[in-house]
Amino acid sequence: MRSHAVKRVPAVLLGVGLPALEVARSLGRRGIEVIGVDWRRNWVSRSRYLARMVCPNREDHVEMHKVLEQLACEFPERPFLMPLRDDHVLFVSRHREALGRQYRFLEPAPEVLEGVVSKRGLWDLCHEIVPMPDTRFLDPHDDLHALASQITYPCIMKPELSDDWSRYRPPMVTQEQKVIEIHSPADLLRVAALLGVTYGDTVIQEPIPGPDSNLYYLVAYLNGSGEPLATFVGRKLRTCPPHFGNGTYVQSVHAPEVVELGLRLLSKLRYRGSVGVEFKLDPRDGLFKLIEMNARFGLWDGFGAVCGVDFAYLAYADAVGLPLPSHNGYKAGVYWMQPDRDFWTALQYRRAGELTLGGWLRSILRCRVFAPAAWDDPMPWFALNLSFGRALASAAQGRLSGAVASALGRATRHRDAQSGGRT
Repeated sequence: MRSHAVKRVPAVLLGVGLPALEVARSLGRRGIEVIGVDWRRNWVSRSRYLARMVCPNREDHVEMHKVLEQLACEFPERPFLMPLRDDHVLFVSRHREALGRQYRFLEPAPEVLEGVVSKRGLWDLCHEIVPMPDTRFLDPHDDLHALASQITYPCIMKPELSDDWSRYRPPMVTQEQKVIEIHSPADLLRVAALLGVTYGDTVIQEPIPGPDSNLYYLVAYLNGSGEPLATFVGRKLRTCPPHFGNGTYVQSVHAPEVVELGLRLLSKLRYRGSVGVEFKLDPRDGLFKLIEMNARFGLWDGFGAVCGVDFAYLAYADAVGLPLPSHNGYKAGVYWMQPDRDFWTALQYRRAGELTLGGWLRSILRCRVFAPAAWDDPMPWFALNLSFGRALASAAQGRLSGAVASALGRATRHRDAQSGGRT
């Protein structure tokens, strides 16, 4: 009877990336139909656990709403809905009344969610509850020269909304870059001028010193009453880009102080649903300081499932009214790696003298989890590695072309020198 009830309630995922793959595998292995909705197909759509992909005709929320309405009409019961990107989380929140009549989902109050997604909102909500780095907000109307003289350097600059630089790429920011390091007032003025007003409000923040291993990430799921049903903590060991990016090599740990601090914050906010909270241990005062929050299921939630806490199924069961899965904590000391991204970031750590080839190889041998590999679902792994191989070949070709061009340039200069500059 239980299996029949589960199969009748499908899951719809907004935003098909690696987190969506983790959710699809968790639910699909239990016989639950999983449908992905995104603007375009990618390697995740090759998963055997993603029953189908639905791609809106155009990239806007009107079309998204239309697609979700059509999907909901296909099923006798309201499907489970899980947004997996910040813009999708906001979309669901801003249409929660209409979508709530057709789907099952749990999100915090709108003012909490809007605050958590924005860096300015996060500061306003949280800086009086938990320690945070010194933070300022830059907008086009500020007196930049006066502000530049007041800031302590070095500092970091980042967009107020995490995906701003993904959608509107500033000229000096690479694809994976989440922050710009600023070392002087002149540096600040130069970067601010390049950013201009196109990219919205910008955050200037004090960097917390210390190694990447001081970065801790708390994953939690809180039910409609605000009760934490499960928690999990991981520690970053390498990030992409180094020091200010997403984790590419991480370790599960038991960190009671991080859990206590995070749950105290979430309780004060009256938070509900899936959440990730990142802290960094500041060696100057021994305090864990809030870096960011994600109001959604993420990569770390999927890692938690490997260690013993299946957050995807927990959220599903809570939303559709099934018995909640039991768990007895999670295993610490498990290592997780995303090899394609870690390869590139390991090169950067090595160039900076922070990682040796032997150290990187030893870290691979420690790993138990290589995202997105799975024995029962190999096609996404093959598809991703195919694109990774193409990227390697492209990089090698670019380097070879550069070397050839450089050699030709040297030969030309040598010939000109020998001929007295005549051509």
